[in-house]
Amino acid sequence: MEKKVSATEAKTHLGTLIREASEQGHTIIVERLGIPRVAIVPFVEFERMKRGHKWEGQEFILRRIQALKKILQGRLRREGLELPDIEVMIDQAREERDGQIIDSLR
Repeated sequence: MEKKVSATEAKTHLGTLIREASEQGHTIIVERLGIPRVAIVPFVEFERMKRGHKWEGQEFILRRIQALKKILQGRLRREGLELPDIEVMIDQAREERDGQIIDSLR
């Protein structure tokens, strides 16, 4: 079972949450401002995750980046702005860099 709690609630009820995780096998997600920050998991689950395949960590990072992108897009939309397309930004940076290199060779 997975349970979500605020950081304040986790601070207040840490002992109870630890017992839930260790004795009942629950995963406790601790959120701050509605964003998941840490998880309290049974130690055996933690050990399993440590031994897990290296791609699991990379997938977690990718999911985290995608979640942050959605949060940022939502905040920008509320301000009437949009998140620029990263591929366009990279192309523009490359063109600028290439121009600087060419100028320095002249």
